[in-house]
Amino acid sequence: MANNATWRTLLREKQFLQVQRRASRLGASDLKAIYYSKNELLFKTLSGTDKRTVWTQRVILDDVTPDKVRDLSHNELAALIRHSSLHVYCDCPAWKFWGFQYIAWKRGYGLVKETRRPRVRNPRQQGTSCKHIYNVAQVLPLLANFLAKKYKDNIKDKPSNQRTSNQAATNIQQGFFKKDPALSTRIKQPQQNSTQNQPKPGQSVNESDLEFDE
Repeated sequence: MANNATWRTLLREKQFLQVQRRASRLGASDLKAIYYSKNELLFKTLSGTDKRTVWTQRVILDDVTPDKVRDLSHNELAALIRHSSLHVYCDCPAWKFWGFQYIAWKRGYGLVKETRRPRVRNPRQQGTSCKHIYNVAQVLPLLANFLAKKYKDNIKDKPSNQRTSNQAATNIQQGFFKKDPALSTRIKQPQQNSTQNQPKPGQSVNESDLEFDE
């Protein structure tokens, strides 16, 4: 199934589990890392019930490809980020047990596969996301200009003709975009820099790879 889900898609459902109201009670979702090689953004959001708990949200911008980052202007890239289709995942219990992981996978915007239907808690398969992903969806368009600058600043290679295309392909496979070790956003800046290697495509993000504020 083609994925046409954007941040707007994730904000359409406001009533199920009172997701909009509950998301409004959360603090800001903080952007903690950008994995440029697979266009993945990693956010951290405090739990709404236990302030000692931090949940992780992963967002992949499907339309942000190396060639578009290289060829588009800053404003064009920012617009692309705002309208890009997404794949998302949250590691909170609600994402899985209320069936949002299944719903997201079924509708084409899930990042992690789930084929078990939520027969008990959500048999009618209502809603689109947990409150943490909802919160991230509200923040994401506000970060478009910032993200466009980060992507532009971290291009390491700029092939300009066919002779360099093979080398460019190699660079892409090896990490055409590098992980930003000193990410700073308008929301919050991590206290320390992460020095771990970026994950390989398809590899889950290990939280120990990142430094984040508790």
